[in-house]
Amino acid sequence: MAIIERTRKDGEKIYCYEGLDKDELYSAAGELLESVKIYIGQVSDLEYNELSCNYNALLESIVRIDKRKDYFMIFHNDTEVNENRAIALQAYWILKFKPFSIRSAQLSRKYPYVNELIAAFLLLSCVKESSDRSKPVKFNVSTGFVGKLYYAMRYWDLSKEALMLVTEALNE
Repeated sequence: MAIIERTRKDGEKIYCYEGLDKDELYSAAGELLESVKIYIGQVSDLEYNELSCNYNALLESIVRIDKRKDYFMIFHNDTEVNENRAIALQAYWILKFKPFSIRSAQLSRKYPYVNELIAAFLLLSCVKESSDRSKPVKFNVSTGFVGKLYYAMRYWDLSKEALMLVTEALNE
């Protein structure tokens, strides 16, 4: 929930993370899973029940995003983690932890990089929603860009900050 500044007996300031309570954590996980259901329904021919989720990895990703929000406020001059930056962080942790897998071996061969597909969908969907709310011109990216983003998510070592910059640039 927050990073708390404390002062040790010797006068040195330290920061301690005070985590999300279980309700907040599970609520955030539920919202993320709803977004994944939308991906499954709109973009792929998968059924949601064909997808498996490592919930420990998913919950850990949510905790790390929460920590990063406070980190940016403290160490990057009150930089707020808005919805686009938060989804970039979520995409990053999906790429790192790979919490999703496909139950069927046959479908798994068809969708070998399901985490990368979900991360790209979440990132682009969030930017589109944000852009459509704030701009008179509809958000649109080329198929070529989507392919390059997906390729980068599969093979490049993308940092949290790089993904945040991509979302910022797309929302310009």
